[in-house]
Amino acid sequence: MLLNHINKAHLEESPGQQVTDLLNPDSYVKMHMVWAGQMLTPTADFLTNNC
Repeated sequence: MLLNHINKAHLEESPGQQVTDLLNPDSYVKMHMVWAGQMLTPTADFLTNNC
């Protein structure tokens, strides 16, 4: 999942699009916070239910 995100959302984007994304830090951070939350949910659920 992490490598897929890096490839699709970053490496396959044109350099111009990457710069545009970085110049909008509010949107960039919010998008990555949502993505990280989705990625960590299974681990958090496991720890919550098994500890």
